[in-house]
Amino acid sequence: MINREKNQIIYRLAYNYLIDILPKQLNPNDLEKYFNGDKKDFNSLSDIFEQLIQSAQNYQRMPNVIKFAERKDRIKAILYEYDCSEIAGYNVEGLYQRFRKEFKVNSADSNQNSWYKWSKSIIDVAKFICEFRNVNDFIIFVDQFNHNILHKCR
Repeated sequence: MINREKNQIIYRLAYNYLIDILPKQLNPNDLEKYFNGDKKDFNSLSDIFEQLIQSAQNYQRMPNVIKFAERKDRIKAILYEYDCSEIAGYNVEGLYQRFRKEFKVNSADSNQNSWYKWSKSIIDVAKFICEFRNVNDFIIFVDQFNHNILHKCR
């Protein structure tokens, strides 16, 4: 069995599991919006970077700690206006300490700190984005995975 077939089986099982545990007030069509991402058009790699780091803070309580939407302009300034080649050169500890100072973070200083984890994600995302020449290059990469098998598996 090839990987694609295995992935389809896993997807089908996961989808069926979601349907099985779906609250009674919802129907399977209510899930559809979660299977399709936002249709945002990206004009630059910086736009893609911003979307990815915003997503990176959507973990457990991190949105309440990081407050990306509220601090977006200050974060963008710290991150060289989202210049990924500059950000990729940052070290995690340096970026983390910069955020701690800028946002007066007073939580425990550790690598389990939400700001530390997010700082690491930011640098990893920047390094990833640096692999692409432009938005088109990124879209070509992402399109390799664009085979929504939802309708084939039902």
